[in-house]
Amino acid sequence: MLLSTHAYVVPVDAHHLLYLREDGHLPVRPYLAEVEGLVYASPGAVVILTGVDSGPVSVVVEHHDAAPGKPSDSWEETGEIHFVAIDGLARLGSFGSTVAAGPPVTPPGPGRYGLSVSCRGRGVAFDETVSEPVEDYLIRVWPLASAGRPDTVDS
Repeated sequence: MLLSTHAYVVPVDAHHLLYLREDGHLPVRPYLAEVEGLVYASPGAVVILTGVDSGPVSVVVEHHDAAPGKPSDSWEETGEIHFVAIDGLARLGSFGSTVAAGPPVTPPGPGRYGLSVSCRGRGVAFDETVSEPVEDYLIRVWPLASAGRPDTVDS
């Protein structure tokens, strides 16, 4: 069941990187250029690869109590991963900043989460700098069995 929805316009600083991360946690991967597809996760951080090099993108975050169904066909690409929240306070942002408005993306707290990212418009202004959003992202988050239980957080 859908619990809440929050809409954001998030600035992408550079290098096609939109983050969902907890304070002090960056993705554990030596070369982000090696990441293929739409989304990559490591403990405390998720990277979403945008089409634009920099500029604003539109993001809607949905909190679910269980895995949602398949997104509508209006989305061009979807990726699904599991994410380990260390402190349960993951927020959206880019390399140089986080979006503090709105609740954390991992509301029940530390633990394991399912995360589905859908997008459209990644090819509209690929590798360009934009001043208005041309890309839309839908991030759907739900707790897995251990979410909210810090003693079960692992990587």
